[in-house]
Amino acid sequence: MDVLGAGEEVLSVEIFSSADVAGRPILMMAVPCRCGLRQADTLRISGLVMVAMSARSVLPVDFPTLTDGVRAKLVALARSGERLAVGEFTALGLFDSYFLDVLAE
Repeated sequence: MDVLGAGEEVLSVEIFSSADVAGRPILMMAVPCRCGLRQADTLRISGLVMVAMSARSVLPVDFPTLTDGVRAKLVALARSGERLAVGEFTALGLFDSYFLDVLAE
């Protein structure tokens, strides 16, 4: 995690393209295990900011600022109606995985 200052931490994430079992391209996000994102149901994209939400309430999970390229991929995913695959990883491998809805403003 990157420390910004006085108790403010930003979640370390990696967003990348992969393929499903049929070979179709999908977008995935890797995050540290037990980061709190498991409680989310939706990621909201507003400009270059990504916010985790649960039942329309903002969760206390801070993300780094998105790049223009990643933002464009997330907006395209939101418009397609597909969900974002999320994997929580430890040093030994995958800890948990789930899907989140993506909402782009």
